[in-house]
Amino acid sequence: TWRIVSYDVQAYEAMWELSRELGLSPGCAADESVDDIVNADVLRQASVFGVLWLVFWSLYTGADGQDVLLEKSEHYQRRYERAVKGLSVQVDRDGDGEADETMRPGAVRIKRM
Repeated sequence: TWRIVSYDVQAYEAMWELSRELGLSPGCAADESVDDIVNADVLRQASVFGVLWLVFWSLYTGADGQDVLLEKSEHYQRRYERAVKGLSVQVDRDGDGEADETMRPGAVRIKRM
């Protein structure tokens, strides 16, 4: 027996988590959204790792013999977190098609008060 399964839910959750890491909506209440990202291709690896993390995590039920699913989930979670730290995403704030800011979730922002 087999069936075709869609991972749309996990893909959306991974996108939501990435947007939160970047400070963009829908994950954050920001003026900029994921639609304003100029170079979305740089998110591919982090997105794939995020989806795999969520897929293996959702398959794990705690039953005997499923430890490998939990191990895979944790493995892809670590890979996702490393990929996010290395991101450099360009955002178009004014809608002219040109990048206005580069967002780096792994970088610390210091603000003078």
